[in-house]
Amino acid sequence: MKRCPVCRRDYADETLNFCLDDGSALLDGPASMDEPATAVFGVPPSGGTYSNERTHVFGSEPTEGGAQNRNSIAVLPFVNVSPDPDNEYFCDGLAEELLNALSKIDKLKVAARTSAFSFKAKNVSVGEIGEKLGVEKVLE
Repeated sequence: MKRCPVCRRDYADETLNFCLDDGSALLDGPASMDEPATAVFGVPPSGGTYSNERTHVFGSEPTEGGAQNRNSIAVLPFVNVSPDPDNEYFCDGLAEELLNALSKIDKLKVAARTSAFSFKAKNVSVGEIGEKLGVEKVLE
């Protein structure tokens, strides 16, 4: 059972990761809102500690390019850590499949593949990528 921390809607579908109503990340476990020890919370990629507050990849204040889009995500290409260079296509395909699946969720803005993949093999922080793409979350 999963529960949305914002609207408190329960979902029996274990494959869902985001609330269908507001796009918030779902918490795992029965009664996760009443028993924080059973809840799973995200940690910012830059490190940090667990908390019962919603965590963000970076701050939610407006950036130079304008306000960030709430309920938005970018899917970066995955790194091929296998010794076989042919698996690069598999890594890219997996990221594309996730991007396509996420784009079917109403009220969730997904950064374009071309834009997200432009950061492939670049040494740029996740926060910078999120700001440049104008998204709230970044999946790497």
